[in-house]
Amino acid sequence: MLPPPRQPQQSKLTAAARCFRWVLEYFIKEIDDPMAERKADALLVAASVIAAMNYQAAISPPGGAYQDTKIFANGTIEYQAGQAIAAYVSEYEYKRFSIANTLSFTFSMTTMFLFLSGLSLKRRIFSLLLTASMLATITATSYSYKLAIEATTPAHDEKEAGYIFISVPSSGDFRANIHDFMIQITKFLNDNGSPFTVNIYPFISLYIDSNFPVEYAFFDGNTTPVNDDGTTYTNMFDANYDTLVWALQKNGFKNMGIIVGEIGWPSDGDN
Repeated sequence: MLPPPRQPQQSKLTAAARCFRWVLEYFIKEIDDPMAERKADALLVAASVIAAMNYQAAISPPGGAYQDTKIFANGTIEYQAGQAIAAYVSEYEYKRFSIANTLSFTFSMTTMFLFLSGLSLKRRIFSLLLTASMLATITATSYSYKLAIEATTPAHDEKEAGYIFISVPSSGDFRANIHDFMIQITKFLNDNGSPFTVNIYPFISLYIDSNFPVEYAFFDGNTTPVNDDGTTYTNMFDANYDTLVWALQKNGFKNMGIIVGEIGWPSDGDN
């Protein structure tokens, strides 16, 4: 006797095909929405406005742009005219702002392209694509707005606003937010033959970053040396001192004298 045909397997394939056909017809089929045209016009206007905002934010970045080019005495260019100020003051936030702003511009242009392609908003698939595109546009725009606020609003936490970290002393310079003020003071001291007095407190680095190696704040020599293009540092004092030397050299005060006014740890404090 011959075995019976495999009806269950055939039934499964047929069910899968029917399900796929139903999904396809569901998304392609037009829906009866009398407000479809008005929704389309509103979305097109919104996408156009957002695209214009993104374009304006790209050519006129938050916080403005430098109006001139600054060149150090050794010929190194610190910044050029037309470059965004926030890119130097808040590099982390500005990079992510640029990415979010670009994504928002791209999605808004995609939304406009879908409208101009002539597809009907009454089709579910087209409506779904528009919804996803506008959701991505609004999300990216909101995130870029948040980053723009962070990049242009001064931090009031002394751990964030008062100090910055550098990798090696040769990359040292005056902070961007007080750079011009420091140049004026240093120039006045230099013109009058006065030295630059600095107070070096290694404990400040530990206060800002709990992971800072404590032994680097002393002179025991039990630290892992930090190499800066051939110069080796084993303690925070030498590194801080040479950081100031590099900052003065970069700004045209190579021969200025330096006096260390104070150094050490407090007998009592926050930690």
